Amino acid sequence: QRIYALFEVGADGLISNIQVRAPHPKLEKEAKRVIGLFPQMTPGKQRGTPVIVKYQLPIVFKIQS
Repeated sequence: QRIYALFEVGADGLISNIQVRAPHPKLEKEAKRVIGLFPQMTPGKQRGTPVIVKYQLPIVFKIQS
């Protein structure tokens, strides 16, 4: 199952505004959990000023029956 997660890295490097669309609520919950475990990132800069950067990350889950 391939799902896409959208999130923002703020000017302080923290991840916020996590949005996930998945065919099953458990997959959505797991994707949010994994993204929440990411370490603090280096913020993007525009003209030397830290800015918010939006990311889209594809996540592939291998489902076992």
